[in-house]
Amino acid sequence: MPYLDFGSSFIYDALLRLPGVVVAFTLHEYLKAFISTKLGDPIPKREGRVTLNPIAHFEILGFILFMAFGYGWGKPVNTTSLYYKNKRRDTLLTYGLPTVANFVLGIIFIFIFGFAAVALTNSNSELLTGNYSLLSVIYFIAECNVGLALINLIPIFPMDGAKVLTSFLNARNVVKLSQYEKILQICLVFFIIMGFAGRIFGSVAGFILSSVTGMIFG
Repeated sequence: MPYLDFGSSFIYDALLRLPGVVVAFTLHEYLKAFISTKLGDPIPKREGRVTLNPIAHFEILGFILFMAFGYGWGKPVNTTSLYYKNKRRDTLLTYGLPTVANFVLGIIFIFIFGFAAVALTNSNSELLTGNYSLLSVIYFIAECNVGLALINLIPIFPMDGAKVLTSFLNARNVVKLSQYEKILQICLVFFIIMGFAGRIFGSVAGFILSSVTGMIFG
């Protein structure tokens, strides 16, 4: 399907990327809320975050960055470790497992993409062309999930790496780090807008996805 059908290549790509962005941040924030709730934290449920409704996890800046530059975030889930039995372990579970889930889902969808492309190619080359948009959506779901998993390794709020990092710091260092939170957030946005995230994480994500499709295509 030509780009002109959607007015421009940017709009066309954005429409194809939208399901991947929504799936990635919805899964991520839902799992974070779900896990923290299961570990005794009442806040996510109280704030209506234990849901797969994308609207509950929508955050405008993170969404715009995700759509325009390929990297962003959903609305961060408010949690507290006061109710955790083991604060460090349960914090790592709450903020680590959603990232793992994004990565796993990305790998699953790149396998689906690869096998679907092979099947369509073997059946009829016209089928491959006719299903280009569907294949692109599947690929973008894989790419967005792997990309979100990678960028969440950054130890700057609202990325989950920040919570993981603070779980290993003493109270004094946590307070010191919080003093630079706004500056670090601005740096993070600049990092994404200037394309540094795309160059660094995009290369890693591209290597991972191409390695999987390479195994499928032989």
